[in-house]
Amino acid sequence: MPASFYTASKRRLQEPWFGMPFEYEAYVFETAQVDTYGAIWWNESRMPGSLALRGERLGLRFVGPHWEVYEGSTSAVVKLGTWT
Repeated sequence: MPASFYTASKRRLQEPWFGMPFEYEAYVFETAQVDTYGAIWWNESRMPGSLALRGERLGLRFVGPHWEVYEGSTSAVVKLGTWT
């Protein structure tokens, strides 16, 4: 079995050079940090997100009755979806 050959590495994974939080234009986006459980706290409410985004800073923009959620730098922002 492959699992019988596995041993944990003695070295810790280093922080990648690109590990800095994204910066968002303050006049366009609000920002929120994703917690270790994949959720963000917004206006004292816990909003579910994704474990894949834990630790990331997201950009939020209010459009009509919902919030649009973005990830990325100001030069390449990707829309992830919406929260209502």
